[in-house]
Amino acid sequence: MFCLNCGKPVPQTLPECDGCGQSLRLPQYESRQNGLLYFLTRPLPFALLGLFLLGLVLFLFRLALTSLATPDPIKTVQSFMREIEQKNRQQAIEYLLPDQREQGLGFSIELAMQPDSVLEYEDLQYHLVAKDNEKAQVRLSGRAKLTLDGKARQIILNTELQLYWQDKTWYLDLGSIDRLFVM
Repeated sequence: MFCLNCGKPVPQTLPECDGCGQSLRLPQYESRQNGLLYFLTRPLPFALLGLFLLGLVLFLFRLALTSLATPDPIKTVQSFMREIEQKNRQQAIEYLLPDQREQGLGFSIELAMQPDSVLEYEDLQYHLVAKDNEKAQVRLSGRAKLTLDGKARQIILNTELQLYWQDKTWYLDLGSIDRLFVM
């Protein structure tokens, strides 16, 4: 055997090198059955990791389904405005709260949907102001050109529309759309 410090040959029976005094005993490493490496070689950590990953995937999948299943209040307002522009009165009324539908769409919208009128939107912008599980507010801004009896009128659109969540759908509040078209 040789000394690891000075390289001198020494008998195995000596506890230290007689040339430099370096200890010749090799450090004793104890077997640690509770170390991280031992833990990772056991099947339990992989089972726990697998369960965690499965739970994470299921959570993300449910979150994706919920977000896909929940309509966007802005899309409701956009669809409503499209129905008004295309003069689809009955379809536009379907976007109102069910208990408000028999009241109609309000004077200014009914006027814009007359058979001889032409409504054209310019630069409509939609901004979600607030939203929770029961209600939402969407700011609608832009311009429209309404031609009635051959006379063109410019309309400034700048209002917050109130929507309510009922039966898994967003519905517009008649009170907020009544002031939609300010001529």
